[in-house]
Amino acid sequence: MLLTLLGDMRLAALESAQVRRFVAQLHARGLAPRSLASLLSAWRGLYRWLVRHRGYVANPVEGVRAPKPPKRLPKALSVEQMQRLLEAQADGAPGALRDRAMFELMYSSGLRLAELVQLDVGDGRLDLREGEVTVTGKGSKTRTVPVGARARQALQDWIGVRAQLGRLTGRPPWIPASRRPLPTASTTPEASWPGMSGSRTTKLPFRPS
Repeated sequence: MLLTLLGDMRLAALESAQVRRFVAQLHARGLAPRSLASLLSAWRGLYRWLVRHRGYVANPVEGVRAPKPPKRLPKALSVEQMQRLLEAQADGAPGALRDRAMFELMYSSGLRLAELVQLDVGDGRLDLREGEVTVTGKGSKTRTVPVGARARQALQDWIGVRAQLGRLTGRPPWIPASRRPLPTASTTPEASWPGMSGSRTTKLPFRPS
């Protein structure tokens, strides 16, 4: 491709400005940034070899970069997908109540996962009576957002069950899909959230008192 772009020009006569012009032309024809980056890498390697073995003075491709690829926006669940996700947690089991409370709060208040796991039921940031929650997000910025009625109800349902299970069993009621036993509250200060990241821990509405 480089020889085609050069036409009658010799390889030794190529300059960096012309390389940039070639990149712009190929980009305008629809070549993706990643493809352009691979192409430039090949050209750069060719000229390094020519400099080393054929006495070329300089590598005109050094310092030339492909355009940055566009940033992809995160894909959000549709309303129907979110509804199916929430309905799947409606069997009344403790684990389902916990998961529903988590999903309802995240969806209702637009919380990031990191903001959700930082909440603590006893620090006053989650105010179900007023229907709001205060979280600390990126850049240590604090914001207060509303909590919808369905999310408040789901949280109340889980907190009630959570307290009972904590008294009856003395261990975190985290029941992963595998049904394997989890560490007791006496051996781990924080309980894992199965189905999220495996190693993440939380203190909050989802940990027994």
